[in-house]
Amino acid sequence: MVANKKRLYLAIYPSGRENEKYAFALLVGPKEEGNEKAPGTRYFIQHHHTEGWRYKTIPDDDIRVGVTLLARIVIAKVTDEVNLIDIFKITAINYSEQHTSSRSWVINVLLYLAEMNSKVVGTAKLSWPAVQAKALEYVQQKHAEGRYGSGQDMTLPKPTFDLLQNKELIA
Repeated sequence: MVANKKRLYLAIYPSGRENEKYAFALLVGPKEEGNEKAPGTRYFIQHHHTEGWRYKTIPDDDIRVGVTLLARIVIAKVTDEVNLIDIFKITAINYSEQHTSSRSWVINVLLYLAEMNSKVVGTAKLSWPAVQAKALEYVQQKHAEGRYGSGQDMTLPKPTFDLLQNKELIA
C-alpha cells in the first residue's frame, strides 16, 4: 500500500458565463502540502469560440493558489494516476457539443470513476449531488465570511475542504 497518495480535488471558479455561475476543474496534487508550494496539475475542458470544447491539462507550481480559484474540495485518494488521466482524456473526447460544460464533464468523470470500483482512486466521494452540494455550500459560506471581498489577497492559498475527512484544511 502506497503512503501519502496524491489527492483528487474539485476546483471551483467563477464561470463568466450567463447560464452557469461556476466553472469546475479537477486537480491532482500532493496529500501533504505544508507551507511550501504544492505542485500538481489542473485538468478541465474549456470552450473556445472558434474551436469548440477542448480538453486541457495545465501543470501548476502550486495548486493551492490561482487568482480566479475560489475553493478546492478533496474528493478522492489517487491510486493510479496514469489511468486517472486517461479517464479524463476519454471523457473529454466523448462529448456532444450542445450538452457540454465544465460541470457536465466533471459529472461524467465522477460517474466513470464510480463505475471503475476504486481501481484508479481509493477512498473517495464520487456522488455528484453530494460533492456539488458541499462545494456550493462551502463557496457560499466563504463569500458570506468575506473571503473573496475587495482587499483580500487573491494570491494566497484558497479555501480547501476535505470531503473524505469532513473538515476544512485551509480557511
